[in-house]
This record gives sequence, structure tokens and C-alpha cells, in this order.
Amino acid sequence: MNVKRYFAPTAREALRALKEALGPDAIVLSNRAVEGGVEILALPGEAVGALQAANRAAVVARTGGDARPAPAPVPEAPAAATRTADEADFRVSLSALAASAARNASRSAPQPVAEPAPVVRAFNPPLRMFIVGAVHIAQELAPMAARAGFAVTVADPRDSYATAER
Repeated sequence: MNVKRYFAPTAREALRALKEALGPDAIVLSNRAVEGGVEILALPGEAVGALQAANRAAVVARTGGDARPAPAPVPEAPAAATRTADEADFRVSLSALAASAARNASRSAPQPVAEPAPVVRAFNPPLRMFIVGAVHIAQELAPMAARAGFAVTVADPRDSYATAER
């Protein structure tokens, strides 16, 4: 197989170079950020046959039997007429080989036992409101604030104003 490396300052530029060289059916093997940009490793679209043959050989070696025939390719949905060139750069389709491999891997791998999620209970104490001066406005404000969930404290140094009745 002929793996090619593409490097560019941005992923968009690297994908454009990849599409120009290998065509829209190229298979991206990996992408990663590297110093100075992005590196993408890809194969030409024609390499699918070689990958399918390698997959069949691996299945035969693992199971000791005949490999099942490869599934029929999944037809792609028709492209929207309004799709721009930039959107097409990032369109991803899953090949039948990759879908088959994912199904096989999920069947053979034992499912891990999920641990119970921890119980988290948030404790938010009530908001505090301090009203300084037990005047006529405080008489209306204090009950409204209490109904809204505030812990209200009214402070007034004058004994005649700082009473429970007010």
C-alpha cells in the first residue's frame, strides 16, 4: 500500500492538497496537529480492495474458517446542490469495510461492566440580603425578598424602627 503524507498550516489546506492528489475517494488514515500545522496520512481510494483482502485474511486467521463475503457498499446520499467547496472538504463517509470492522469489533469485544455513577447533590445555601434601615421601603422589600428565596436580615440601630412588627 502506498501511504501518502500531507502537511499544511491548516486542516482545510491539507485536505484540499489530499483531494487534488488522490481524488475525492481518498482514505484518511490519521490526522494530527504537528509543529507548524497539520499532518494527514492517506491512501488512494483504489486501496480499498487491498484493505478488504487484508481484513478477510485477518478474519480467516482469527476464526480459522472461511471469511464471510464483504458487505455490499452503501450508496452515498446525493450531494446537495447548495454544498460549497469548503463543506465538501469536510464531508466524511464511512466505507462498508470500516462499518463491517466496527460491527465485528463490537460483537467480539466483551462489554465492560459499568460502575454506578456517583451521587452528587449540590448544596447551595440561600442567598443573603441585608437591608440597612428599617424604613417604609424595607417593610415591603423584606417579605418580597423572602418569597424569592433570600435569607433577609434587616438592620437598624434605632430601637423604634427595628421591631418585629415593622
